[in-house]
Amino acid sequence: MRWLRWCGCVLGLLAVLGSTGCTYLRNRANDASDVFEIGLTVTPRVRPTFALTWNPFNVLPFGYANAELTYLGWSDRQAGCMDIDFHSWGLLVWGSQRLGIGLPAPDEGGEPAPLGWSVTEPGHTYTVGLLGAPLGGNAPPGRTFGECPKLLHLGWIGLYANCSVIDFADFILGFTTLDIGHDDAPAEAK
Repeated sequence: MRWLRWCGCVLGLLAVLGSTGCTYLRNRANDASDVFEIGLTVTPRVRPTFALTWNPFNVLPFGYANAELTYLGWSDRQAGCMDIDFHSWGLLVWGSQRLGIGLPAPDEGGEPAPLGWSVTEPGHTYTVGLLGAPLGGNAPPGRTFGECPKLLHLGWIGLYANCSVIDFADFILGFTTLDIGHDDAPAEAK
């Protein structure tokens, strides 16, 4: 009897999930994959690079980075080898940041071609910090206030990580079909 009830629950769950369509489940998976970016950074030349930076929600930037690196990891719904262009400095209440992650630029020395939602627009430097963002004259895009990029790179290898509370909220609210990130694919026509 207990086994029959368990099978009924599983069949009911499968029926509910099947009735929502493949697009709904794919959108939930995409939203979940947007929450985190993580990977290794590698210096693509003989000269070493040193970077230590952390910028929680563009409010308290800390550290320094002047790094053009190769990124091996997950970002913007893609895994693999990408370029990362991270230039920043921060003194807690004021700082500057330019961050782009994307496929290698077609021309040498160019900006990485951005993926879906690049953290900042390629080539643009923004003023960040508790005072810098509102008073600096070049405020970052609103979306970046939900991000928390971190880079620790010593010599020829390092780590990059980022989390997005906006994408986490988009993931959770997506179960109710609300799409605050405006990134869900439209439902498939039947």
